[in-house]
Amino acid sequence: MPPVITVTAQALGGSITQNYTGALFRLTNAALTGRVYTPTPASPALTLSGLTATTSDPAIASAGGGVGTLTFSSGTGIAFTRGSAIAPFNANIALAINVIDADGAAAAANPVAFGASGGIGFTTGTNSVQYFGRLTLGNALGSELLDLPMPLATQYYISSAAGFITNTADSCTGAPAIAFGNYQLNLSAGKTCVRDSGSPGVSGAGCAAGAATPIAYRSTPLSGDFNLTLAAPGSGNSGAATVTATAPAWLQYPWNSAAGNSSPSGLATFGIFPGPASRIYQREVY
Repeated sequence: MPPVITVTAQALGGSITQNYTGALFRLTNAALTGRVYTPTPASPALTLSGLTATTSDPAIASAGGGVGTLTFSSGTGIAFTRGSAIAPFNANIALAINVIDADGAAAAANPVAFGASGGIGFTTGTNSVQYFGRLTLGNALGSELLDLPMPLATQYYISSAAGFITNTADSCTGAPAIAFGNYQLNLSAGKTCVRDSGSPGVSGAGCAAGAATPIAYRSTPLSGDFNLTLAAPGSGNSGAATVTATAPAWLQYPWNSAAGNSSPSGLATFGIFPGPASRIYQREVY
């Protein structure tokens, strides 16, 4: 929610200076100083590269009669610097700026501050809860004659004791693109695909024929889950492939700590352990 400063010019005795308007309205961006956004607690720090430059932010407008407004833009967004996993916290962000006009007239109490107690307001309330999230993709194994579900979901870190849990409130993250690689044994490119709305679908690797809704890859998750299912490659195509889900930067995670943050990958394995030929049904319980 854009912070707005309402400025009222006052004479020495406290009355409103009505002629502080038009050519006499002397508030300019060049005269304002010390724009600072401060989080509480101080860590994680803020990334402010998306903010509009101070040469044009805030937007200054005269309302006439000695009154003006200073409206601050969020630009492309304020972000928290992504470091190690952290428990959910409130985005308690304060804004301060020295209000000074081109003639050197200053606010009675500089810097003028927003959110010094409780933070700047968000559309969801005074504070907006921030989560350290990641996209996770698990391994899966099954028959080469059956479609293979793979667990692909968004998670967030809750505590050192509980670790990461599925973000069941997530229904808006865009579906990640799916890529196949590192084929092994008898499985080769083109033998499996994503049960999607068609080819290429939102996965970018969808099968030619669209899948029914219950098994189709979701464009946005349901309770954090994308419903990723790979098509059965068929008889004679037993083997494995590495499946990678392309995660946005804010959902990447150091799966291989030496390589830094990256998208998740999982191993899809078809028909490597067929068991006795007489088996008609098998269920593994963990």
